[in-house]
Amino acid sequence: MAETKAKELAKLATLAPTKGRIIVGDGSDWQDVGVGTDGYVLTADSAQADGLKWAEANGLGIGQSWSDVSGSRLQSTSTGSPGSVYQNTTGKPIMVIAWDYINEGDYAAYCEDAATPTIEVANMRHVSSNSNQDNSVSVVTFIVPDNWYYFVYSSLNTSPLGWVELS
Repeated sequence: MAETKAKELAKLATLAPTKGRIIVGDGSDWQDVGVGTDGYVLTADSAQADGLKWAEANGLGIGQSWSDVSGSRLQSTSTGSPGSVYQNTTGKPIMVIAWDYINEGDYAAYCEDAATPTIEVANMRHVSSNSNQDNSVSVVTFIVPDNWYYFVYSSLNTSPLGWVELS
């Protein structure tokens, strides 16, 4: 056992200290994964002999930018049969931020992998006894997984004050 460990350490000691070099075991021997490409991350992959591979980074915000989509989005005034449902078809999760003037009532976001989402993922409920109260801005922020559907519900308006998406 000690002899085997000494041979393994001797083999590792002969490897040049190349920048970015990663050495992994494949179950029977040491393998040199090597440095990856800029913008890639090391990912577990059981289909690979050494169990690892370099893959393009693919998370929220990576390769995405904010877009003001206020002019192309409508809020639904019904949760049971929403009129304006959108689908994320970007291949990545997106972040949605929508806001509107609401001084009384509900402002909510729904998201699900069904064409008519029923899962409420964000809500701002306003109750006011003063009918002359100035409008306050309600904001909902939520993440939409790839291929999921989403809509924003407003108890008052169909046109949002603002709507941006990180996509």
